[in-house]
Amino acid sequence: MKFLSKIIYILPLLLLLTQIYCQYYLSSIPRISPTSVKNSYVNRLLPLLNAVNITPLQLTLRNYFDEIEFYVKDKSNHNYKVVFSTNKNALFQVNALQKVIKIANIKGKEINFIDLSSKRPYATL
Repeated sequence: MKFLSKIIYILPLLLLLTQIYCQYYLSSIPRISPTSVKNSYVNRLLPLLNAVNITPLQLTLRNYFDEIEFYVKDKSNHNYKVVFSTNKNALFQVNALQKVIKIANIKGKEINFIDLSSKRPYATL
């Protein structure tokens, strides 16, 4: 009878200790994160574009070229493609995009394509 009363008290205690141990062990195992460097780049890029009142349409991340491709709609509802590099600083590329848009507005021309991903960025007006 004494053995049975000891088991009644010891068994829940053992179960509790094994649960605490398993919980500690499982929380110390590193988890697989679905985020990558490219995703964090997009997360840094979007607020910069929103700060200069540029709304990207159809944002596409092209991992094999290290590029981000998106479309921008201008005041005359004309869409043009913009390509950014994920290897370059997002702030500098947004600044260059803003300058190209400003030059196109001053000259009164429509932008057709802007590529800021290459070593020599260019735009077609």
